Amino acid sequence: MLETDLDDSRVSRAEALARRLEARILDGAMRAGERVGTKEELRERFGVAVATVNEAIRLLQARGLVHVRPGPRGGVFASEPAPFVRLGHQVLALKHEGVRAADCLQVRDALEPVIAVEAARHCSPSDAAELRERLDRMQAAAGDPTAFLRATWDLHREVVAAIVAGDQELARRAAGRHVLLTNGALGTSA
Repeated sequence: MLETDLDDSRVSRAEALARRLEARILDGAMRAGERVGTKEELRERFGVAVATVNEAIRLLQARGLVHVRPGPRGGVFASEPAPFVRLGHQVLALKHEGVRAADCLQVRDALEPVIAVEAARHCSPSDAAELRERLDRMQAAAGDPTAFLRATWDLHREVVAAIVAGDQELARRAAGRHVLLTNGALGTSA
């Protein structure tokens, strides 16, 4: 089946093809390890030149979404998207669903005070010392987006580990630390 609606004048045909395949991978239409096709199959399916397919594959490889296997059973295969790639796709998808990021932040801002009160109520001296140390790290990293994201992801991993372990108290405390630290580092109020 020929899929030729890649004519978005705002982007190159290679970018349009990459976006089409990216959406299929990120939306779960293709699972990690699933064969996307050979370069020739993609060229025929989308009615584009070899150079366009090659460039689209390079773009997808750079995004960590595909890998190429040579040989008779080779081709282009979907990769497991990194968490940041999935998150970025979900944030961008908000535009298409009529949900504004500001609306999401408004909900978060409404919930955070409740969580922060509980976190403050149960904050031990050792929790406070750890919070100060992490806040210092996050504030030091505020000018470096990569370091800041790493520091916040450390907090998220802690929350997830507590949830997976089934430890409600630890999960509540970790979520509370996350709220307090994120708001403190960003200079916002809870």
